[in-house]
Amino acid sequence: MGIMVRPAAGVSAYGNISLAQREPSDAEYFDVWEGPDDLFADPLFSTADTLRAGSGEVRWLEWKQPQVEPERLLDYEAGAQFVRAGFAAGCAVYLMQFRDEIIPYGRFDEDRGAPVTGNAPRTVHRGIELDVSTPEIPLGPGHAAARATASFSENLLKEFTSHENWTSEGEDLSGNPIPLFPDRLLGLRLGYQIGPMELGCRVRHVGKQYLDTSGREDRVIDPHRLVDAWVHAGPVQLGRAGRARLEFRVENLSDEKYETSGYFDAWEDARYYWVGAERTFWGGITLEL
Repeated sequence: MGIMVRPAAGVSAYGNISLAQREPSDAEYFDVWEGPDDLFADPLFSTADTLRAGSGEVRWLEWKQPQVEPERLLDYEAGAQFVRAGFAAGCAVYLMQFRDEIIPYGRFDEDRGAPVTGNAPRTVHRGIELDVSTPEIPLGPGHAAARATASFSENLLKEFTSHENWTSEGEDLSGNPIPLFPDRLLGLRLGYQIGPMELGCRVRHVGKQYLDTSGREDRVIDPHRLVDAWVHAGPVQLGRAGRARLEFRVENLSDEKYETSGYFDAWEDARYYWVGAERTFWGGITLEL
């Protein structure tokens, strides 16, 4: 259910309350992680019926009562935007309350090359998002424009018990951060247009992320900042042959050393990371014949 209002010229506001549900994927049922000897581990179902042929030969197993539940979401959102003479500013806040959210536990299943996931009985995601963009501003022979975005969030386990220490009672980790959710995302884009050529720069900041559900500060992905720059030219008319567009881009201009994701291996008491790309150059030509 959503409501949109326009209280004044150039101003709009909205509110939304919605419900959603997502079923687990096949991988979340059948790709089970129980440790280094999990090759023949049963999928995550409580019971199985053995179906046999007339000769008594086992034909297949019918698995029932799945242990991974569908995740359910109750979402509240509200926001407002102001637009006038090319200037725009917007703000939105949200509160997402999950039941049985399927989250990354912070471990990694090498058999299928993906993070280990499972249900958390109750989780919450809440935050604020900001977006500001300027009109085109005359500057020298061309014009400049800018856009800034920001997102600040909390992503918390409201109710969660970990059995990573293999004790029957488990460890209560309620209140800890959910793994692999950055606490902030910031972006700034600057552009300068001269005729058919555009010069651009983008700065991105990604906040801290936790590797597992423990909430320990020695199991995190550190914040990082990336700077990209580019030159676009075109379309340029090539007589009767058509038009051409040129592009040259440098990504990670400052050659920042950073990680994009990772996990914590409790068996080896070690952290593992996926490293980001170093400084990268690429260019291209697009012909329209």
